[in-house]
Amino acid sequence: MTWPSSLSGDGKRPPLPTSFRPEKRGRGPNDAPRGDGTPMDLSGDPQSTLGLPTSPNGPPTSEELPHLASWRSTSSSQDGDVNTGTYTRVHLKVKAESRLGETVHCSGSSFVMGHFNPNESMTLVTTPEDYPYWTTVKPMILPRGVPHQYMYALFSGGVFSSWEQIECERVLVPEGREMTVMEEYGDYNKDMELVSTGERKERSLVYERRKVETTSTPRVSEDLSDAQKEEETKAETIPNVQLSAEESKDEVSSPRSLAGSPSQRFRQNAKLQSRYKRYLPSSYHPLPNAMLFLVCYHLPVKLTKSTVDGSWSAKWNRDSLISRSENSIAESMNTTWVGCVTYHARSDQEELSVEDKKEITAILAEMNCIPVFIDRQLAANHHGGYCKSKLWPMFHNIDILDIYYAIWDRAEVIEWKEERNNGEWWDAYQTVNKLLATRVGELCGENDTVWVHDYHLLLFPSYLANYCKVEFCKRPKIVFFLHVPFPTSEVFRELSHGTQLLEGVLEADIVGFHSFDHARHFLNACKRFLGLTYQSRRGGNLGVDYRGRNVIITISHVGIETTLIREMYEKPEVQEAARKLREKHAGKVLIAGVDVCQRLSGIPLKLLAFEQFFSNCPSWKDKLVFVERATLTETRLGDQNYSSNEIRKLVDRITKAHGPGCIDYEESSSPMSIEDRVALWLASDILMVTSIREGLNLKPLEFVFTKGMNPSSRPGVVILSEFSACCCVLNGAVRVNPWNIT
Repeated sequence: MTWPSSLSGDGKRPPLPTSFRPEKRGRGPNDAPRGDGTPMDLSGDPQSTLGLPTSPNGPPTSEELPHLASWRSTSSSQDGDVNTGTYTRVHLKVKAESRLGETVHCSGSSFVMGHFNPNESMTLVTTPEDYPYWTTVKPMILPRGVPHQYMYALFSGGVFSSWEQIECERVLVPEGREMTVMEEYGDYNKDMELVSTGERKERSLVYERRKVETTSTPRVSEDLSDAQKEEETKAETIPNVQLSAEESKDEVSSPRSLAGSPSQRFRQNAKLQSRYKRYLPSSYHPLPNAMLFLVCYHLPVKLTKSTVDGSWSAKWNRDSLISRSENSIAESMNTTWVGCVTYHARSDQEELSVEDKKEITAILAEMNCIPVFIDRQLAANHHGGYCKSKLWPMFHNIDILDIYYAIWDRAEVIEWKEERNNGEWWDAYQTVNKLLATRVGELCGENDTVWVHDYHLLLFPSYLANYCKVEFCKRPKIVFFLHVPFPTSEVFRELSHGTQLLEGVLEADIVGFHSFDHARHFLNACKRFLGLTYQSRRGGNLGVDYRGRNVIITISHVGIETTLIREMYEKPEVQEAARKLREKHAGKVLIAGVDVCQRLSGIPLKLLAFEQFFSNCPSWKDKLVFVERATLTETRLGDQNYSSNEIRKLVDRITKAHGPGCIDYEESSSPMSIEDRVALWLASDILMVTSIREGLNLKPLEFVFTKGMNPSSRPGVVILSEFSACCCVLNGAVRVNPWNIT
């Protein structure tokens, strides 16, 4: 460490003058132990006490050591009211029912607490036994009697998410040698105080934050040290202190004109000491007129046309990740959804008429949705062609050779080869991205945020940025989130337009992934194909330097809609469906699986593993049942048909050899509803996911949450493929390699 040149000409720490050296003496009440066991005086000059550099001309100034400015302004403003050489060891214990992947942090007005900067906040920890209580890893050393403001915050995936929603900052006045503060996240108001509970944890007095009618509590008779008794005679409760910007200067004439209560001293100090710039919740709120645009290829709505009068109706698709839900960011901002009203390539529906489009637009406007209409052929080339036949398999690390020699549909492979020559799929992909970007560009402003979702719109950020340049308007903040894996650089280089896709994504300000592996592959592709560098940023994020901007890379797994699951759990029909399924397989261990009928789901591997298990352990034939629900989509029909035939053959072979009651297999042309899934989770004992390669899969999270809602039931077990993205957030799952069927 190099010391300021103003302190020593050679840049070295100057020797401590004799006049500043503390005298050697015996251990006193204000002494704290050194590392070698000898006492250290904490009641004298803080500079010599803390081992800070000094000079013959006196202590260094705030300009020489800026980090001391706040400390000195606090200590000098007390003017003898508080013994600044006396400190308290403070432990925090807060009850916070966080969601999966979230951690609790704390930041406050002091240097130790990070000056309300989330990047400098303290991390609290918990254990399965202690949850939902979070505690500080080590105690904070705070000046005794000096009030400190602080707040709790939630981090998701190591990144700041939000401050707790309380009407004012919490206030803590350290008292005694050691204290433990117990409180609840998000529960605080100006009428609440810290009250001694009379308990002791080792040497620490326990205080609880609660609303009290009086300002004192009965004295706790304990064998305390003289110093503790002296401090506790000052105040049995620690008052809640509020700053009032409207207090007149006449109220604080001089430091000694005030009474010695901590609240009065704190009001005075707050006016006299310099204030650091703080990251309060209000600084993270958008401007009143700012909007959030959620952009995706499929609008998260379900449209239905009446067979009676031909009228249209719309409702939210509850299975969509970005549909409107309670307690989401869309509820706190002026949010608009933008996406396509699409058709499938093989759909028998007629094209929408002009009247239909007008009616649909009017209905969706009431839901804050803006539709973009594209014809069936354009949708077929974009979604069924470039997205599902090219991007989807390659982003799941399926090599071009695997696609060429796929055995399930030779016709599909021939179509893929012919497309390389005419480029219709690529043209359609560009067209759809440009249509959506133009529509959003017409609506958004520089204070708005545009949040783009998934691999269907990789070019969207660049088209939106170019639109703003052409129209001479400032670009909004752009966030892009990828919900599928990102391929390795060896596979990505096989994409003929891979460089353009990378450049399209990098026009965003923030790029998000579900797991670090996906982000790592993206960063490697940026480095190998574009020559870009990346580095770590404060707060645990990564940044890519691209055209004079630093694109932030974040990793955050998507959560589940707990409110919706609770709602389904309380429905009588859901409970009845779960009961009937249990009765159907009474007395058996029920292993469930819900997958898309495709090769990458690994359903045949599950069946082969069960066949091997029944052969090795025949006594389990009547004790275990495998319940599998497969969804038939209308995309990648060659893969789907081949997988369905293979699965049915395996089911027939296993049931003939080991009995019809060991496997319960069903296929459905529509995704399994949330009601049916919750009923299956309630009836099941084990959930098995054996995907070969997979991005987002929220079913394991739903299963864990559902099983935890009924404390009287047995806890569920999740058998999870190590190739699934959610295995990085479910540390308690049994991780398996799906290729190992023994």
